[in-house]
Amino acid sequence: MFLESPKAKDLKGDVVKMLMDYSEIYFGIKIENIPVLLFKHSIDFIIEAFDDITIQDVENSFKYSKIEKKQYTALTVDELIDPIFKYFEKKKILLNEIEKIKRLESEKIDQIRKEKQFKQHSKEKYIETLKTGIFEITEFECNAIAKNFKDSFNQEQKNKIWKKAQIEYRNRSKNAEKFELIPSAERIYSRMIIEESIKKGFKYIEE
Repeated sequence: MFLESPKAKDLKGDVVKMLMDYSEIYFGIKIENIPVLLFKHSIDFIIEAFDDITIQDVENSFKYSKIEKKQYTALTVDELIDPIFKYFEKKKILLNEIEKIKRLESEKIDQIRKEKQFKQHSKEKYIETLKTGIFEITEFECNAIAKNFKDSFNQEQKNKIWKKAQIEYRNRSKNAEKFELIPSAERIYSRMIIEESIKKGFKYIEE
């Protein structure tokens, strides 16, 4: 479907020959019984509807279509070009899905880039806090770097800090103003981990 191929509008004669061949192969009709004008009209309709249609598209349209010719009826323009229109409906759906995947991949890459930038910013604030002793790191920033210090505390210490974080979360939730955003217990826990790391003077640990 996406192979490089010449445009049908640049090789109308070749497309007419293809349609003639397909009329015999897929519709079982003798070429001598069909006026050449039918094929010329068919080409005009196709190119008008699909300006970028390629020779490969025309071939695919018939190759992958299920065609049932009614016995004892003359071949019409609509009947001849119907496989091409159905093919392009499928191609349009596929192109939309490809664009959707590309967009999601682009959004994912952009999200990863933003997360890295945010983590780098949080790291810089941690290092600055070590120098000044002034703690101005938000819970969201702490959450971005807390995992880097996971091996700096034993399990007993982590359990105690986690219990304190849960208590703080409940108290802050109970006393919160309407529509006030309260960080999760996990983010409060991250802040407490970073606070302890600052107190102990831990250097920033790269993952």
